[in-house]
Amino acid sequence: MATDAQIRANQSNALASTGPRTLEGKAASSRNAITHGMRCAKVLLPDEDSAPLLVLYEQLRRDLEPQGAMEELFFDRIVAASWRLSRAHAVECGLFERALDPYGRMEQAPSFTQLLRRKFEKSCKSADALGKLSRYENSIERSLHRSLAELRRLQEIRREDAESNEKKLPNEPNSAVSQDDNDGSARGDVKRNV
Repeated sequence: MATDAQIRANQSNALASTGPRTLEGKAASSRNAITHGMRCAKVLLPDEDSAPLLVLYEQLRRDLEPQGAMEELFFDRIVAASWRLSRAHAVECGLFERALDPYGRMEQAPSFTQLLRRKFEKSCKSADALGKLSRYENSIERSLHRSLAELRRLQEIRREDAESNEKKLPNEPNSAVSQDDNDGSARGDVKRNV
């Protein structure tokens, strides 16, 4: 338990601390909680290249064709989970690179994969980084599959609604002729008899 003197000292020190003042300082402190990016609130980490994410986004949009707010919500979850799985793969590659060079010697600046691996290892604080990564991957995959199943369910409902609305449309003119009489002989008979 803190003494009264310690509490007063902490309170006076807190008054002197203002936190980051510049935009750069605020941006840097906003990333303090990011450890490895597997469960990050933002899909794209500050050091990641956005081009591959945009390509993935466009490819999945073409494949899944979401419509409406709910489908968009599940589509966004699918994109995020897919991107995080690719990040997990990069971390895994980094862990195996580390196993090949346990001393971490680098002849050049570290790659993004190496930086991710380092952050992940530090966040694990144990030797079981690969096991923890596997648990994250499994969680992300389950989320991806649930979102994909829900998106497909919503799309199926939308298709069924569209089909039932098409069946309810009023008949077109001259639709009294049955499909069997579609060869035109029935209409011809009517015209000849008139």
